[in-house]
Amino acid sequence: MAAATTRWKDTTVKSLKQALTKLTTHVKDDDQAHKIVWKNWSQDKVFEQNQKIKLNGDEVEYNMIRFNFDQFTMGTVVKKEGFIIVYQDVTAISYIINQNTIALKLLRKIMGYTTGKGQIEKNVIELSNDFFTWLIYRVYESNSNIEASPESKSLSLDTIKGFKGATDDMQTKVSANGETVMNIISTLSFLLESRNLSQVKIDLIYTEHKNISLQLNQGTITTFFDDYIGEFEHEENSENTIAKLYLTTYLELVPYLTQEYFSDKENDLWNATVHKSFLKSVAAKLTEKVNEKLQSIQTEDD
Repeated sequence: MAAATTRWKDTTVKSLKQALTKLTTHVKDDDQAHKIVWKNWSQDKVFEQNQKIKLNGDEVEYNMIRFNFDQFTMGTVVKKEGFIIVYQDVTAISYIINQNTIALKLLRKIMGYTTGKGQIEKNVIELSNDFFTWLIYRVYESNSNIEASPESKSLSLDTIKGFKGATDDMQTKVSANGETVMNIISTLSFLLESRNLSQVKIDLIYTEHKNISLQLNQGTITTFFDDYIGEFEHEENSENTIAKLYLTTYLELVPYLTQEYFSDKENDLWNATVHKSFLKSVAAKLTEKVNEKLQSIQTEDD
């Protein structure tokens, strides 16, 4: 089970109690005159009592909402459902929702923000093409340890399981997946051709978590719960595993990765020169693999 999520900040609500009240208040059905009509809403609070978790040195209080509704389009009905992790930290009330393109509209609808704008703002961690390339470089070079705080915590890059993007001609979109993706010739070739990486799927090892599998996109984050191995497996219900994994990902893992990326850039451990050297190394490896294959074929023919 996996769900692509986005994160949003509420600039109006000041307490978790107030946010939960709004999130569980009856949602008014759309006007039937609309081409797309949302109606028959249901929202339920998952945890009777708010939960707490300490992340990045701060105590975070949270709860979770399960919602569903019917979407009517040209006489067709589609059942929609999802979750919202609502949490309060030292800065604001935030929402992690397993929606992307309709996330803002959906949150405004559930929260009852029918007039005005700016009550809900995007709260994403921007991940660039260069960041994705850097991640692949660090795994390729077996430079896997990532600085985490406090020092009692350890984070390391385990495996790149896939990535995708557009090639230089901007006409071909390519993706590569698989447990041994870094050893596939086509993947190495793709790295040389692509300048627009938009997604990386990576496995991480983080302190008490033996495996956290993430798909990082430009704008969304996905956690693969079926691949997860760690202390959150022992939660009383799967909803708390989901909530804790996403909170840990947004508040610790991705910030640690981006901090390491910018640290490498600041210390010239990752720059244009290193990038070019990396591509040359990939090209040499690709040539080696091709030559090995040609030699193997020649030997068979002999």
